[in-house]
Amino acid sequence: MPPFSRTRRRNRKPRPPDERGVTASRSTHRPRLSSGISKKRSCQRRGLSASCRHDRLSALTDDLLLLILQRVDTRTALGTATLSKRWACLPRCLDALDFRVSDILPARYYECIRIRGEAAHFPYERPCHHREGFHALSSLVLEDLPRSTPTAAYEAIFTLCPQLQALHLKSCMLNHSVMAIHAPKSEIKQLIMEDCWFGLIELHTLPMLESLAVVQTDVSYKFSSFPYLTHLNITFRRGILKTRFFHVKNDHDLNEHLGGTPVITNLIISFTGYDRWFKPWSSTLLFPKLRRLLVADVPSSWDVSWPRLLIEAAPCLESLHIHIAPWEEEPRDDISWQPPEFCHNQLKELVIIGFQGTERQIYFVNFVIKVSMSLQLVSLYRNGYVQDKGRWDWDIVTQQYQWLNEEKVKILNQIADSAPCAATPIQVVLE
Repeated sequence: MPPFSRTRRRNRKPRPPDERGVTASRSTHRPRLSSGISKKRSCQRRGLSASCRHDRLSALTDDLLLLILQRVDTRTALGTATLSKRWACLPRCLDALDFRVSDILPARYYECIRIRGEAAHFPYERPCHHREGFHALSSLVLEDLPRSTPTAAYEAIFTLCPQLQALHLKSCMLNHSVMAIHAPKSEIKQLIMEDCWFGLIELHTLPMLESLAVVQTDVSYKFSSFPYLTHLNITFRRGILKTRFFHVKNDHDLNEHLGGTPVITNLIISFTGYDRWFKPWSSTLLFPKLRRLLVADVPSSWDVSWPRLLIEAAPCLESLHIHIAPWEEEPRDDISWQPPEFCHNQLKELVIIGFQGTERQIYFVNFVIKVSMSLQLVSLYRNGYVQDKGRWDWDIVTQQYQWLNEEKVKILNQIADSAPCAATPIQVVLE
């Protein structure tokens, strides 16, 4: 065949496109499509810029714009500064700015207030129809419940939650009523009652209870009802007002708070007030298994020797920690003790935080040294504090203090004059 000429190639009928031709055509059309999209986007941008150029509001004079801003709230007026450079300097020319907290708070704040208000007016007397949902509950914290909460709602917790093991009542108002707890089938092992005012809680039966914390709450109980109770934390204050609008009697019996504790091993006591409000003796007080004792927040105006009755009631006590809190008033109301007629066989450690070397403090240290046959260490720290490890454990944190040599020698000599019962030498640390 003769070679194809350029003329015949032009007059040639187009062949039907095969797959290779289709692929080629697609590849050649892609840049055209992308260029069309880019042209469309550029047209949109030109339209937006054109609309910005035709912003008639921004074209007004400053005086007219300021008149507009004066008729809106301050938050909106300041927000216009973000529109453009044209508006940026206008809020600075306003004569007055009215700032309100309600204008700054976000919308979620008001939503939270609304939800809280609905919860406060919730009809607690409405019965719960789906009680089976609480069968697997093991831990529960109730906080800030109002006085409108019926007493029966609290009492039902101990019976409607058979698997409940830890219960914490905090700042729950009791509406001047008596809440009686009688739950022989309860599995509760930890119970904390903290700042529950305007009522009385009576604990009758909680057979599995192991740890109990009572903080500023009127509670009536008999420890014989808790056969497994080993950890106890009692915090109570009376007459803490310096002005003393009424006289606080000091004839309360400690048996009301501590009586009948046969199996307690760890005990934390914090009794405070401007006046000692309890009797420093009790003929029936007994802690037969107590091992560790913390007497916290003892006011410096009290006779610090009052824990002596606890030592006499705890024959198995091994560690005694006392924290003395600074108080504004002068020491007074010394306790008249009878000469000791016993020796303690188990006490090994005495730690006092806030020790200042006063007469009653030295008297108490000498008493412990005299009656303790197994005492090994007496640590007296001027500065320090008690660090809580939960509700029923603690650590002593000491801080360095530089005693004057004369003071230190005088205190150590007064302590050395006591005749200890211990057969081995006692280490005395004064820092």
